[in-house]
Amino acid sequence: MMKNSNNQNNYLRLMAQIAKASKSTQKKEAYQKKQEDSGKKVLEWIFGVLVVLAIIFVIYSIFIVS
Repeated sequence: MMKNSNNQNNYLRLMAQIAKASKSTQKKEAYQKKQEDSGKKVLEWIFGVLVVLAIIFVIYSIFIVS
């Protein structure tokens, strides 16, 4: 009788650990997704600014040459 109760307690403890790990994994995945989205947004801004600066430089160069 005691052995069955021990097995049941171990099983419940194991299931609780699995549930806890699952929640942690979900949080990590959500955080990764959030970081990825913000990283893409930053890259878009950087490339956008570089393009604008390149256009300004081309216009400046045309005025200097002429």
